Amino acid sequence: MNYKIKLNIYIKVATFLLLYSTSYSNNNNNNTSKIELGIDNFLKETPPELKNKTIILFANQASRTSENKSTVEEILKKKDIKLQYILVPEHGYYTSVPAGDPVENDSIYNIPLISLYGKTKTPSKTLILQTDAIVIDIQDIGVRSYTYISTVFNIISTAIELNKPVYILDRPNPLGGLIVDGTLLEDEFESFVGKIRTTYLHGCTIGELTKMMVEEKWIKNTSKNIPKIHIIKMKNWNRWQVWEDLNLNWIPTSPHIPTINSIRGAAALGTLGELGIISIGIGTTSPFQYLGSPNFDSDKLINELGNHNIVNDYNINLIKVKYRPFYGMYNNKNVDGVYLSFKNNNEILPYSLGFEILNYLKTFNNNIFSKEDKVYNMFNKVNGSDIYTKFIKGKVSYDFIKQKIKKDRVKFNETRQKYLLY
Repeated sequence: MNYKIKLNIYIKVATFLLLYSTSYSNNNNNNTSKIELGIDNFLKETPPELKNKTIILFANQASRTSENKSTVEEILKKKDIKLQYILVPEHGYYTSVPAGDPVENDSIYNIPLISLYGKTKTPSKTLILQTDAIVIDIQDIGVRSYTYISTVFNIISTAIELNKPVYILDRPNPLGGLIVDGTLLEDEFESFVGKIRTTYLHGCTIGELTKMMVEEKWIKNTSKNIPKIHIIKMKNWNRWQVWEDLNLNWIPTSPHIPTINSIRGAAALGTLGELGIISIGIGTTSPFQYLGSPNFDSDKLINELGNHNIVNDYNINLIKVKYRPFYGMYNNKNVDGVYLSFKNNNEILPYSLGFEILNYLKTFNNNIFSKEDKVYNMFNKVNGSDIYTKFIKGKVSYDFIKQKIKKDRVKFNETRQKYLLY
């Protein structure tokens, strides 16, 4: 081919690629900088049917506009709507109550804060009957066992029974909308740490999950009332976007979720922590990102997972470290371990990584596992299944679990497709 023709073709191709790359980059930057949350759109224009009505709000201090303004404060400024009560989840309004500790009733701006993580986890019918509608604006973390979505489930169930409308102010899944990982919840293991029939990581927003709860009939509607669910969607959010792509501030949703990487770590190590056999960084400044114990062989773990390409497959770096928890397991003791450094993308599979770590511990540190069945009760509930306990006890194989995760991911992906809003 003539040199000039080759050069001309090269220039045309290079120009096309440059223009495409620039356009793609600009589109991403525009989408990232201009995201509008459900609360933003709710504040812009009150739904006509809510004007001059009373509402109950489910929120905490992590409920913010894209400009970082408090949802509660902004709704109180609106003249065409009256806020009667604020429902609060586990960890309380200020997201500071330790996991599992009961949350007390309180008040803010003379509005009663009603705990849904204390004597009851379901709003009282008397309370709901006093209002015209319920508005839900809560930042979830995309992990099935995180109890905020279970509280949403209970609120909607009560609202349907009492024929009250619910408005979901949608928010991003901080892990993005593409990561689906883990096994499905099995019916017999339903609990408050497992209410919805999703994989452990579902890659959905609360709005999408709400559609699933209702239309898949996970919520039992014995009243025969037609659910009145209204989803105030986001604008300019794309499924590929993880939190770091959004130019939004992360307000800790609970004491041990101070950062997005702590969510990734919780997705990987959270279930393992229920066994109490090894430190997962609770009591450090990086909860769920450390793994270790005194005299733990960090090099062996790194080499084993590296030799099987697990580190590369799951987009993670394991870094050998020493650390010292200031409370919790190994309090004030030096711990040998690894630090989990995640790549900020939507290709990681944290739950599957957690299973690989469990497999390593079973293979090389089997003596740390208890023989008592009762030790595994909460472990089973959080996992939504007892197959991992059976794996530890040698009743099912590594390959069985791997295939189960693969099949459940495919099955749930098929289910969720018809509920995706973005």
